[in-house]
Amino acid sequence: MSAPLLWLLGALVLLVVVTTTMASARVDARDIAWLAGRRPPADEAAVYRRYLARHRSHRVVGAWFGVALAVVWGLTYQHQVNLGIGNGSPLGDVLFCGVAGMMLGALSAETYRLAEPRTDHAFASLLGHPTSPPGAAVGTARCLAGAAVLVGVVVLAATGSPASLVVALTGTVLVGIGEAIRAAVIGRRRPLLSTAAAEVDLRIRSYAWGAAGHLEVAAAALAAGWAVSRIPSDRFGWLQLLAVVGLLLLTLVALHRARPRPPRTFRVSTVRRPLAS
Repeated sequence: MSAPLLWLLGALVLLVVVTTTMASARVDARDIAWLAGRRPPADEAAVYRRYLARHRSHRVVGAWFGVALAVVWGLTYQHQVNLGIGNGSPLGDVLFCGVAGMMLGALSAETYRLAEPRTDHAFASLLGHPTSPPGAAVGTARCLAGAAVLVGVVVLAATGSPASLVVALTGTVLVGIGEAIRAAVIGRRRPLLSTAAAEVDLRIRSYAWGAAGHLEVAAAALAAGWAVSRIPSDRFGWLQLLAVVGLLLLTLVALHRARPRPPRTFRVSTVRRPLAS
């Protein structure tokens, strides 16, 4: 392929990335009403808008970065690009790297809570932090991550290949990042806010806490799927295939539930009117 054609292809890909990012980051009144649980006034709506736009743009950029990594790695080291669990190396798999990049992008959208500047004189609310039990999503993620590591160790002992264990440990790291984000969202000190601002803060924290849990499930399920796909099996190959497909579907469902978008059934008319000023 000639150099001018490569430059043209690169420019087209960059155009697609920029266009997709800008389109996905657009936030409308329906999105804001979904996150706020009501039709908020303009100043509160601006906060929700910035939060959703940041989350969406980080996700798309992360996903495209993962896809680009898979393409470069696959063409350089495998001379092919794969799509699907168990086919080649995970680093050359568009699906694995794309999903992992999307998850890292979504988690990075929350890291501003870990990096808020501290001052010598700070005023904080004395109200208790919102608390919630880990929930089924987090428990599922922890179990899947542990199972993936166990499978990786077994495959390493049986075949001498560390690929399964490396992928499992990568998934465990992503789950750990999700745990850190959840802890930061809940435990981070809150400034002294007005009643309306405190409600906005609580709504955003509640969404972020739940979304991080679903992202943990996605990371653990994807890692477990790759770990299971590396198990050498002839007699029970059909069972292995079912497990891999099931874990892949669980990954997609978890990512869908963690998306920063309202469900298709959501209607603005179903939320309550804004509070009187």
